[in-house]
Amino acid sequence: MEGQAEKLPNARQRSQVETKNRLMRAGAHLFSRNGSKKTTIKDIAMEAEVAVGTVYLHFKDKDALLDEILKTALRLLKQELGKISP
Repeated sequence: MEGQAEKLPNARQRSQVETKNRLMRAGAHLFSRNGSKKTTIKDIAMEAEVAVGTVYLHFKDKDALLDEILKTALRLLKQELGKISP
């Protein structure tokens, strides 16, 4: 998630990654605060300061966004656990 934007060759690709990251941060914040059932795509778009349609450009639906957030969190947790145990 973070750190990917600098490696991309053009501004459009960097912008797409940055927007996706912003959506994931907004979603993670809202899901943790309100739960997935009470969080709407509109809430996520407002938090990320993008149009609702932008969310759908990056994710099929709210569940797909939540799935991506959880997969990323699990990957990061595994990386951190790998640092402390052989």
